[in-house]
Amino acid sequence: MNTREAMQRRIRGMIARDWAGRLREGRPITLGYDVATTTKAKSNPSALTVMQDAGTEFEVPLMLRWKASEDWIHHAVIDCVLDDIEAAKCRAQGLGVDATSEKLFAASLRNRLAGRVPVVLCVFSENTELFGETMLMKAAGCGLYVGDFEDNRMGLPNQDWVMADHRLVKDFKGSYVFEEDKEGNHADGFSSAMLARYVMTRRLGLVDVSVATGESRRRGDDDDDDDGLKPEGLQF
Repeated sequence: MNTREAMQRRIRGMIARDWAGRLREGRPITLGYDVATTTKAKSNPSALTVMQDAGTEFEVPLMLRWKASEDWIHHAVIDCVLDDIEAAKCRAQGLGVDATSEKLFAASLRNRLAGRVPVVLCVFSENTELFGETMLMKAAGCGLYVGDFEDNRMGLPNQDWVMADHRLVKDFKGSYVFEEDKEGNHADGFSSAMLARYVMTRRLGLVDVSVATGESRRRGDDDDDDDGLKPEGLQF
C-alpha cells in the first residue's frame, strides 16, 4: 500500500459513515468549503460543512476541520463526504468554495467535480445581489447565516470547537471580522457553514411561504363583524 492509499484509508476511518443517517431524503443539501491549501505551524485549517434545509430550520449533520499541504488530501476528504451523501440516497445541490485567495485551486475543484455537484466560486470581496440588494458576498453570506443562528434556526454539532470557532466572528461597525486564535484557527468552521447557507439561497432561491387551504369563506357570510383578518399572499 502506497502513502496515498494509506492516507485515503485513514481519512475514511476518521469520517464515520453513520453521520449521513441524519440526512432526510428529498430535502435540499448544500456544502460549504473554506480552503487553506498551505500549512505552517499556525496556518489556518480548511473546513467543510454539510447543511440541509429541514423545513423550518437548517441542520448541520457534519462539520470538518483539518490541515493538509497536498491538494489530493483535500480532494479525498470531499470525496468521502460526497460518497456518504450519495450512499444515503441523497444528492448535494451545490458546493460553495471560498475562492478569495485560492482561485486556481477552487477552479480546479469545480472542474474535477463537474457532473457530481455544482461548485460555486465565492469571492468574499466581490459584490453579489441578494434579495434585490447589492452588497459584498461576505456581508450577504454572513448576514444570512448569523440571522438564522440568532433566530435559533441553525442546528450545529454539539462540539466545543464548533462553538469556540463561531466566537471568533465579531461584528465591527456593521461588517464581520474573523479573528484568529493562538492555534491559527480563523473562524473556518463558521466560514464553511456560511458558504453552505449562502449557496442554499443563491442556488435554490429559498423563501418563506405562508399557505392557507380549506373551505372558501367570504367576510360577512356568518356575521357583519370585522374580525381583523386581512388577506395575505405569499410572504417573501
